[in-house]
Amino acid sequence: MNKPTEKTEKPLNLAKFKPAAPDAPVPPPPSGEGEGETMFIRRTTAAAVEAKFEPAAQQTPEFGLPLKEMLGVITYCYARGVFNSGEIAARLRQEPELRKAVGGNLPDEAAVRRFRRKYANEIEDALELLYQVFPPQNAVQPAEAALQPEDLAHKHASSRVHDAIWTDNKLPGRPLRD
Repeated sequence: MNKPTEKTEKPLNLAKFKPAAPDAPVPPPPSGEGEGETMFIRRTTAAAVEAKFEPAAQQTPEFGLPLKEMLGVITYCYARGVFNSGEIAARLRQEPELRKAVGGNLPDEAAVRRFRRKYANEIEDALELLYQVFPPQNAVQPAEAALQPEDLAHKHASSRVHDAIWTDNKLPGRPLRD
């Protein structure tokens, strides 16, 4: 079992997931170097939410952020190796632009965990799509070399969601099962 020990080298720019106006179009494709994965996550998670959920469900205040932004933030964090719900919530609070955009109503640790539980399949689907387009570097183990790219993407996506669950559950005072 892969234990999540990765640490993020570059700072996360969660302000890129600032909520857009409800009638704003999905962001255009990335144009700058180094923004490919982040913008890809933002566009694909927004499109997935718009296709799957009714407009009222997309704007639910349950998690602090609208559904498409919350899915983008969580997917982005997991892709970058940040799995702990408390750490994700703390990083969200450190983004002044994001805090201002939502009036300071950002998700706390419990909201991040609830979101992960409720939308685990959507997070995994978004990660799988990400890994099909941007395969993880140096992530292929010898036993995985024979896998088809889509199977490898699925395995990595599933592993990331599992790592998030494992990370939250290993903390003292947490339930043994998610």
